[in-house]
Amino acid sequence: MSETLYTRDILRLASQLEYNPTFSHNLGDYSVGTAEMKSHICGSIASVKVALRDGIILEMLINMNSCAMGQASAVLLIDYMYGKDYAGIMDMRIALKSRLQGHYSDISACPKLEILDAAKGYTARHSAILLPYDALLKAMESETL
Repeated sequence: MSETLYTRDILRLASQLEYNPTFSHNLGDYSVGTAEMKSHICGSIASVKVALRDGIILEMLINMNSCAMGQASAVLLIDYMYGKDYAGIMDMRIALKSRLQGHYSDISACPKLEILDAAKGYTARHSAILLPYDALLKAMESETL
């Protein structure tokens, strides 16, 4: 593992994560889903609240109690999640997991995910990186009006 794990790009992204965010508008006509998940490998925790209309993501709030890798992953998820449905988020998660495992995956729809390639050799960090995606998917499954 000669590659640096916490690159400048990772640290820059992690520092952009907003703490205790709030929705930018009234959620009266939107479905809302919530979830909190914990990684049993590293102890990271992701709390997600998502606003949806017809299954499409309009807005998401996420609080991450994790290492910089998990925080950077959450920021990238926020950047790419707007307008996606459950299948779109699942596709992103599958592509990211494949990349972390060293396989080719098409990330043309979210090219900044390559920043997380620094963690390929650090399998203990993979769960923190995937946690924001897992929490968002779980929140989408729990949506209510």
